[in-house]
Amino acid sequence: MQAASSRSDTRVAGPACRMRDDLTKNMERMFLTRSRAIEKIMVRRRIVNDALDSRHATDTDALRAELAELERLLLDVRSGRAIEFVLHESVAQHCFVMPD
Repeated sequence: MQAASSRSDTRVAGPACRMRDDLTKNMERMFLTRSRAIEKIMVRRRIVNDALDSRHATDTDALRAELAELERLLLDVRSGRAIEFVLHESVAQHCFVMPD
């Protein structure tokens, strides 16, 4: 999860090795209130946390990194520092946080 230049000022949570061009293809765009965005991040965090607790987890380093990214993203959205972010689930979701 890194902030970058103007076009790519989007926070990215999920597997870190995805290319930005791949992010723009086949991506859902969602406009959410701040509370709904927080809820969406918390649900994803719970899924990743459950995957880490699973006995069959294979890539625990990647899951721990994603969990840390989600924690930082959650703090940024709660404080109003992040107004858009990308979550990688079955389909990448580009989420825009609506002003209060």
